[in-house]
Order: sequence, then structure tokens, then C-alpha cells
Amino acid sequence: MPVAPGTQGGILAKYIVLQPTDPASIPNGSLALDATNSNTFTIKDSGGGVSVVSNNSENLLIKAMENLSGLSIAARRPVAKKTNGSVIDADSDGVGTQAIIGITLDTINDGEVGNVLLLGPNAANAILGLGFIVGKAVYVSPNGGYTTNTADFTLDNDITNDTIVRVGYADCPAGAASATATDLILFAGVESTT
Repeated sequence: MPVAPGTQGGILAKYIVLQPTDPASIPNGSLALDATNSNTFTIKDSGGGVSVVSNNSENLLIKAMENLSGLSIAARRPVAKKTNGSVIDADSDGVGTQAIIGITLDTINDGEVGNVLLLGPNAANAILGLGFIVGKAVYVSPNGGYTTNTADFTLDNDITNDTIVRVGYADCPAGAASATATDLILFAGVESTT
């Protein structure tokens, strides 16, 4: 179903089946289930290096986040991320606070760290060194892999097949606010089709 430009869409699925694959066979900037260890997600970075993102011993849906917003954030509130890495109350009218990444599990006072239930799994170190901006969407590149925090709206000759697909949101490591994006909160969705 087409989604109007500038709006966010989502993908509803009961489950996603990932087939284990050899990381050597995937394009740079990709996330895969490693065939050598079916319990491990791996990332192939922009230079072709492969590293472990996560395994089943981690809780990929709960992440410790620091609040430097200047205000306390109550439990069970939707939150977004500022570019400095701080969690902040989500606000539909605020620029930079509309992209909800999760819901607080506890009250997080200013200057403190608290747990956030994420909208999708956290892929630790998935975008390490790729230059993404914390709190901003990460999109699928028209050439495969990730692109920048800016969606590619360039149309080619096949205008029926141009889709803007969000992979998720860039985030800093767990536990402390940082402007350095290393993690990817997976929350895929179609934002626009032509």
C-alpha cells in the first residue's frame, strides 16, 4: 500500500524468518544471520569487515539510556533521541522528537540512566564508524546496504520501483548519552513510494 511522502509507514508481520548465510556473500553495510553460528547476527561494514552484532544472551529489546533533556521522563512514556544521544519525551509537534524509538519502563530523571523498551531490536555496533546521526532514521540505499540519514528521493527511469525504506534509527551505545552513532534500532518501514 503506498504511503504519502513525509509520513511514516510500518510493516506488520507475525514473524520474519532469517536464513543463515555466509557473511562473505552479503553486500557491505548489511545485517545477516551468520551461517557459522545461527545464534549470531553479524554486520558487514562499509569496508567489508564482519563483526558480531548480538547473540541470544542479550535482551535486544531493552536498552539503558541516559536522560540529559533537563526534565524527568515518567515511566511508560514514548521517547525519542536527541542528536547528543539523550533520550527525550517524544512530541508530535517537536522537530527532532517525533521519531519514537521506545517507551520508558521506569521514570528517568534528568542526568540519570533508565531502561527503555525499544520498538525493535537493538543491533549494537551495526553502524559503528559509518557517520550516522543519533536519533535520525537510517534508510536503505538504492544500490544496496545503508545510505545516509537522508532518504534518497532520486527517481530513476523505473519510477514504479522507487521506494523510500527506513531500516531503523541510529543510536549511541547503551548506558550513556553520546553524539556518536554506533547502534541501529531496527524498525523498518516504508516512508514513500512512487
